[in-house]
Amino acid sequence: MSGGILSRKVKVSNTEANPLFVEVVNGDDDNIESDFADGNISAVKAVYTTLSGVALANNNIDFQQASVIGLTRTSAISGNKITYQIIGKFQDSSLVFTLGSQIYLDVNGNLTDIAPASGFRTVVGTAGQTGTININIQEPIIL
Repeated sequence: MSGGILSRKVKVSNTEANPLFVEVVNGDDDNIESDFADGNISAVKAVYTTLSGVALANNNIDFQQASVIGLTRTSAISGNKITYQIIGKFQDSSLVFTLGSQIYLDVNGNLTDIAPASGFRTVVGTAGQTGTININIQEPIIL
């Protein structure tokens, strides 16, 4: 995505079982971006923007690396194209979190449902059913 304002038609619900669920209702293709991998990157990793493309995000280095822009849907070796999802329902069988829990950035692009105690806290989204995260990325908070 290159500059400008991200505009999406969404449906928002706020219930006890689903604290804040944002569902994109205008089609999955609008939620997918691609760029060059700045380093080797696996699928289902959080990434941030670099001058060369996207790289694995980290919650313990600096604000830029904690500024997640999406979750990778594919893997790529450095210099090749990689696709990532920026908002909406993200599905992968490796995702096993408690329904409704907040999902945070960890180190090396990994995701966790345990809020970090130091570094930066970046909420990536909330856990849906097994294998699903509802991506709703927030700005990092310094701890």
